[in-house]
Amino acid sequence: MNKLFACLVSILLFLTITTSAFAEQNYQFPKPTNGEVMEAMQATVPVRFLPGNPLYFFILAKEAVSRFFQPSAVERSKFDFAVSGKRLKETYLLLKKGDEKRANSNLKRYANRNQNVISQIEKSRSQNQAVEPTVSRMADDLRVQEKLLFAIYDMRPQGNKDFDENFSKAVGSFKNLVLEIDSIDQGVKNRFEITKAVEATNGASVTNEPSPEPTPTEATSTYTPRRIIY
Repeated sequence: MNKLFACLVSILLFLTITTSAFAEQNYQFPKPTNGEVMEAMQATVPVRFLPGNPLYFFILAKEAVSRFFQPSAVERSKFDFAVSGKRLKETYLLLKKGDEKRANSNLKRYANRNQNVISQIEKSRSQNQAVEPTVSRMADDLRVQEKLLFAIYDMRPQGNKDFDENFSKAVGSFKNLVLEIDSIDQGVKNRFEITKAVEATNGASVTNEPSPEPTPTEATSTYTPRRIIY
């Protein structure tokens, strides 16, 4: 009985420490200018409907169908990357509307989609597909996502531990994707302020990899994130 009690106390202590670690993250991110945010928004996949709109379900369904028809893992990585940028843009717009609850949920979708990108890149490499041009383009476009993450952090609701935790996971997924690309194109990680900021912070809790976003299908057209409309 004493052993069981001690075990329960240990678990509760671990959960308390983990929650505190998420809540206490204080990233030293630069504050983006309005011009930088607008440029990032324009460079990201257009958004027709936001979560909460009755038609948003059809957007997700169309994405799932489109992904199914991607002909290879490298093409799926491109598709997933475009969608991850879209999730981030939606999160920013939801915060602008004051919809913190849906913005919070969307951060989880963003982190999970980034993990899908990583999984598909690794699958592409295992199948000897040429991934270098794809990851080079991703590295360029991640600068856009970085600006949006800075803006979201600046707008984050204060005192919301759940939001802080999901934002930490989003930042962790961004860093993990950068490191995956850096393993192919060395030196890429040095381009990003986020990798420096996470390393300068107690980032143990943000390096946890989220589960890949559930997609009922494995599946587009050539990757053109600035023109794709779902």
